[in-house]
Amino acid sequence: MQVKNFIFFMLIVLGAFINVSAAGQDSLVKFSDLNFRTDFEKQTFKKYQVSGVNTDVIDLFLNSYAKDEGYSSAYAHEQINDCIRILKKETAGMSQEKAVKEIYRYVHKRFFKVYNLKNSFSDVFETGEYNCVSGSATYAIIFHLMGIPYQIIELPKHVFLIAYPQTHKIFIESTIPDKGYFSFSENYVQKYINYLKDSKIISQEEYDANNVNDLFNKHYFLQKGLTIQELAGIQYANYSIYYLEESEYEKACVEIKKAYYMAANERHKYMLEDLLKGTVSNSDYKDGKNIENLIILCRFNRQNEKGVTDENIRNEFERVTRGQLINQSDEVQFESSYNRIRHEIKDSVLAKEIAFVYHYELARTGYVKLKDKDYQMKHLTGAYSANKKDADLQQLIIAYLGRQIETDFSVSNVMKLLNELSANFDFLVDHAAYNSVKCNCLLELGYEHLMMNEIAKGEKYITDFESLVSKDKDIKPSDRFVERAYSTAATYYYKKGNKAKAKQFLKKGIEYAPENFGLKLRLNQIN
Repeated sequence: MQVKNFIFFMLIVLGAFINVSAAGQDSLVKFSDLNFRTDFEKQTFKKYQVSGVNTDVIDLFLNSYAKDEGYSSAYAHEQINDCIRILKKETAGMSQEKAVKEIYRYVHKRFFKVYNLKNSFSDVFETGEYNCVSGSATYAIIFHLMGIPYQIIELPKHVFLIAYPQTHKIFIESTIPDKGYFSFSENYVQKYINYLKDSKIISQEEYDANNVNDLFNKHYFLQKGLTIQELAGIQYANYSIYYLEESEYEKACVEIKKAYYMAANERHKYMLEDLLKGTVSNSDYKDGKNIENLIILCRFNRQNEKGVTDENIRNEFERVTRGQLINQSDEVQFESSYNRIRHEIKDSVLAKEIAFVYHYELARTGYVKLKDKDYQMKHLTGAYSANKKDADLQQLIIAYLGRQIETDFSVSNVMKLLNELSANFDFLVDHAAYNSVKCNCLLELGYEHLMMNEIAKGEKYITDFESLVSKDKDIKPSDRFVERAYSTAATYYYKKGNKAKAKQFLKKGIEYAPENFGLKLRLNQIN
C-alpha cells in the first residue's frame, strides 16, 4: 500500500459526507467488528449502538489517541456543566447574536491554549491543546446542551460551526481566537444570491419563488451538516491518519472501523477499504486476527464495490488456506475462518469457488494424513459439487479409490464402493481407470460364482464385463482377472463335453488378454 499517496489523498479529498445509515444498521461495519482499547470506550459505543443520537455526546469524544486510558468522564462533565452554568448566567437577557459571541469568547479563553494539529478532545481538558475537530466539538457540545441550534460544516482539511443556521448564520471558527466569530450580513446574503442568479446557477423562476434566506441556506450550505456523532467519527478518522503517518497500519485500521461505524460516509468508506486491503495484503493469516478485516472486505464485495473484486476475495482465501491449513495444519481455525467468510458471500459463483478451495484442500490434506473414509468423502463430495471438472480433484478421487481398494480385498466391498463413488462423482462412469477396476470386479465376481457352480450368475457378470469394456478402448482389465474368469468358464464347459463353447470362452479371453500364457496353454490343450 502506498501510504504517502493515501495520506495525500485524504488531505485533499473533499469532505462531502453522504450518510449511509444509523449506528449498527450499516452492513459494512458491525459492533462486533470493533476493537476497543478501554472498557469505557466499549461501553460508550455500546450505548451509541442502542441510543444513537441520544448518547452522551461528551463521552463519545473522550477516548484519546495518545493514551491507553480515556480522560475522566466525570471531570469532563463537571467542566462542561460548570461552563454552561456560568454562560447561562452571563448571557441572560442578551440577544441571540450577542449570546453566541459571549459563548465563543468565554469558551476559547477557558479551554483553548495551544493549537496542535495532532490532537484528541481530551487534550482540551488536560493541556488546553486543540484543533479544529476538538475545538468544534467543544462548541458543539456546549451549544447542544444549551439548546442553541447549530450546524457542523466540514470542508477540505477543516471543520467549523454555524450557530443559528436558519436565522443569524453565525460563523464559529475555533482555531482563530481573534477573528473566529462573525455573522453573514443581510447585504452579504443578498449579494451572494444575486451572483448566483446572474451566473445562472439559479434560475429567475427559482429566485422569484423563494425568499433570499431560503436560497442562501440551500445554495451556500450545500451540505446538510454533520451530527455531533459524525463529528466524533471524524476524530476517529483523524486517529487513523495519525497512525498511518507512523506506519502503524493495523492500529489505523482499528480506528477507521470506529470512524465508519460512527459516521458511515463515503470518505470513511474509502479509507476503510484501502486500509483493509493494505492490512490483509501484509498478513499471513497464521494467527487469524486479519480474518475480521477480510470479512469486511467480503461485505464490500457483496455490495458490488469495484475496488474489491471476486478475484481479490479468491486470492485472499487461498492465502488464508496456505497460512492456516497448509503452513500451520490448524484445521479448526481454518474451518472457522471458512464458515465466517462463506457467511458473508452472496454471489453463487464466488461462493462455489471458495467452497471448492476449502473442500479440495481438506480432502487433499486428509488423504495425505490418512483421515477416515467419512472425512475424506465429506470433502471430496463438497469439492465436487463446487467444481466437477477440476482435473486435480478427479485425480484425487481416483487416488482415493485406489487406496480404498488396497485396504479392502473383498470384491463385494470394492463393488459397493464403486457404486457409491459413481453415485457421488458422475465423471467416473466414463473414466477408464475407474471402469478398469470395475471390469476386474465383474470378472472376479464371475469367477467366484462359476466356482460355486452358479453358472448363470457367473456368465451374467462376464457378459456385463464385455458390455462395459466395449464402450472404451482405454479400459485395461487385469490379465489375471481375465484368465481366472474365462478359463474357469472354459473348464466348466470342457468338463461338460462342450469343447466348442470352451474354445469360445478361451478365444474371447485372449482378445482381452492377448499375451496371457494360461489362456493360450488351455486353448492349445483343447486343440
